[in-house]
Amino acid sequence: IEKWHDKCQKHNEFKPLCIQIETGLNRLGIQVDELYQILQKYPLLNIKFIMHHLACGYDIENMMNHTQMHIMKNIDTNLPSSLSASPGIILPQSHISSQSMIRLGRFLYGSNEDVPDIVQKGNLSLFTVGNLYAQIISVKNVKKGSTIGYYGSYYADKNMKIGIINVGY
Repeated sequence: IEKWHDKCQKHNEFKPLCIQIETGLNRLGIQVDELYQILQKYPLLNIKFIMHHLACGYDIENMMNHTQMHIMKNIDTNLPSSLSASPGIILPQSHISSQSMIRLGRFLYGSNEDVPDIVQKGNLSLFTVGNLYAQIISVKNVKKGSTIGYYGSYYADKNMKIGIINVGY
């Protein structure tokens, strides 16, 4: 944010930005107190809105949704707020009404294969708009005890054959 501010100031053009607030997903975003520090330190920033992302949005009744909305509702600024997550569109109206906008994710593309309950509860009719296909570019044998992926995020609990597909990262 400091670099953004400095560049805007250098060119005398404060381009708009949005800032993500950490409310419980712990993926991206800044803490609420950091937002207040930023607003105080950089009053010329052209912040269009603040946003957050649901951690448990696919579980409509999960209390985490309420906790996250409570955090956003209690931010003391005049900035519009945005909820980021497709299931936000079918949360109870009390959750949605405090948001200026909702950023759709996978629902935009008709993806609902993992969430039949949410679709039924929300009377949401989604249609797949495309399919992803990729070539297998390598097949290899992995021994039991090996790790696979960044940070060794998958542990092979048995000997297995894996395929590497050609899809970006």
